Amino acid sequence: MKFSALNRFRNYRNGLIFLLILAILNFIACQHEPMVSLENEIIYNPDPNTDTVYFRINTSPCESETVYFTNQILPIYISNCAISGCHDAASAEEGVVLTNYQTITRKIRAGNPNDSEYYTVLLSGGEESDELMPRDPATGIGYSLPQEDIDLIRTWILQGAKNNYCDACDTTEYSFAGTIMPIIETNCATSSGCHGAGSMNSRFLSYDQIKPYAGNGLIENRVIVYKNMPPANPLPDCEMLLIKKWIDNGALNN
Repeated sequence: MKFSALNRFRNYRNGLIFLLILAILNFIACQHEPMVSLENEIIYNPDPNTDTVYFRINTSPCESETVYFTNQILPIYISNCAISGCHDAASAEEGVVLTNYQTITRKIRAGNPNDSEYYTVLLSGGEESDELMPRDPATGIGYSLPQEDIDLIRTWILQGAKNNYCDACDTTEYSFAGTIMPIIETNCATSSGCHGAGSMNSRFLSYDQIKPYAGNGLIENRVIVYKNMPPANPLPDCEMLLIKKWIDNGALNN
């Protein structure tokens, strides 16, 4: 009787240890190999002979009625305001920097565009006003943004001035004219302090000017590997992916 009871105790103990080990292994697996939904996910592996994944992007479909800060609003401020001699981090004209959500929304009142200084200065007094922004850093003269940009900012504020984004990334189109050049125009060739007209760094105004830097790896290293260009903020993952695919496919003038 004592022997039988001892066996039952040992079996019970061993069963508990086994269950405990399973629980620990399951916990470790969950910690190090999280379940990832493949729905709306883009994985880019340019070399099928390796397991290297260059980009893994979880995409969120963009809603047509919603204005997204990262996708639509930030590029307007970066390309028109956060430029050399104006409101980039280095220049900080009049102590104002407009390079990210935190700095831009310091003078934005959610839901109230008319009480949002970084919106009203885009309208102030017409072309002759000294307050009109943005200004050409070379002349100091204010100019009006396209009306569609002003309308986007107004709608974004009315929608709550959220720090939102969407990642509906279409990787099937990465031609130079249709995709790559617009990205460069918006984020790189913005002023003489960057890669625009009169730049002392390098000018990114045409395919012939851009191609050498795509060929020697400079664009890939600065924009994709080290992510220190553009200097204000790295490009969205989707745009980096499009540039990577364009370079990997020969950086064609298409």
